[in-house]
Amino acid sequence: MKYRQTLAIEWRPDALQDLLALNDEEPALADAALAAIDDLAHRRQTGKALGVRESTGDLSGMYRQRFDLPGRTPMRFRVIFEMLDDRRIVIWVIGRRARRSAYHTAQARKPSQT
Repeated sequence: MKYRQTLAIEWRPDALQDLLALNDEEPALADAALAAIDDLAHRRQTGKALGVRESTGDLSGMYRQRFDLPGRTPMRFRVIFEMLDDRRIVIWVIGRRARRSAYHTAQARKPSQT
């Protein structure tokens, strides 16, 4: 069996604020977000690569992981993150999927590439 190293999680300050806001709204949702991030850190989940879309702009290099309360479908929330290398990820956004809110927030927080 091949050993897989746990990924280090880095947080953008805005993403920590997202988590705190989610905790204020519903503590169980914050727990679900942390469980999704733990799954990423332990490589139980890999997320889905994002790219260029007309509706959300260029999120190339970022990924999303869905989450919600246990048993809730469809999943209403997203963790948007970036893989820095094979050992570290950065959490950019924790937010709602509705109206692509989490994706628009990620686009707004992403540094402009000039």
